[in-house]
Formats: sequence, structure tokens, C-alpha cells
Amino acid sequence: FLGGCFGNGVLLFDILRHSDMRTKSNACIAHLAVADILSLVLHLPLSYWDVAHATWDLDETTCKCFIMSKDLVVTLVVFTVLGLSFERFLVVRSSFRLKAVAKDVGPVLILGTVWVYAIVTCIPSFLAATVHDRCLASPPGRADCLQKAWTFQLFMNSLMPVAAIASLNVATAYI
Repeated sequence: FLGGCFGNGVLLFDILRHSDMRTKSNACIAHLAVADILSLVLHLPLSYWDVAHATWDLDETTCKCFIMSKDLVVTLVVFTVLGLSFERFLVVRSSFRLKAVAKDVGPVLILGTVWVYAIVTCIPSFLAATVHDRCLASPPGRADCLQKAWTFQLFMNSLMPVAAIASLNVATAYI
């Protein structure tokens, strides 16, 4: 916990302190550091709490944030790496048309879109989470709802972005 917060904090400090470090690629790297810190601060302590206690003694909102934070961080990281792969593809590609697109689409727009998408796709996790002695991802007896949500997240937040990242990397390598 402390090592992760310290390392990511130093990285963010360096990027913010030195103006020559504020590049498009470093914006994505800083975004990954922020996502990692969010994971460490939101998810790690609550995971230890959940494992160490037989019942969930915290409130339901904390349970909802705990369940949602895992999905949020995974989505943020995967789509940030997708953004980095897309940026690298555009940089390697010599087409003037693609370079114009890369110049116009800044990291703020890409990362802002990643945040909006991550939050929107994690809302079902937040709404479904409940406390029933333990912090649960869905109310007891609603396994079908949970299965549908996890299947959606698997395809939209994991398999499709990884396939896109692989495709972009192959296209970048063979241009």
C-alpha cells in the first residue's frame, strides 16, 4: 500500500512539477498512476476489511463504493492502455490525415471519455451492491442479474478492449 502510493505519488509529482514531462503519453501514464492510487485507497483497505471480518459492519454506501471501485479501476486501466495503443498507432502511421486526427484529439478528451465510460458502465454494480451480513455484489437470489452484469463487463471492459489493443499493436508493427 505505502510503496504503491509513494511510487505513484512521486511519478505524479514529477509530471506535475516539470513542464517538459507534461506530454500526451505522460498524461496517460499519470492517468494510470491515478487509477492505481484509486485502487489502493478505495479497494485495498476495504478488501482487507471484508476478509478480516465475518460481517460487514460498514454502511451500505461504503459497500457499494467497494464493489464499484474494482470495476471502475479495471475499466480505467484497460481503456487508458487502449488509448496509449491508439496514440502509438497514430504516431507510427505516416498518413497526414491520421496525424491531423491525432493532433486534434487530445489526451484530455480521450481520458475524459474513458472516465465517463467507466463510471457509466459501473453504475449497475453500484446500484446492485447490497449488505446482507456481508457486502454482496447483488441481493441474495438475484444471481441472474449479477451474471448478466459480469458478462457485459467481461466483453465490454476486458475482451473487446484487449482485442482492440492487440489489433492496434499488430497494425503498428506491420505498417
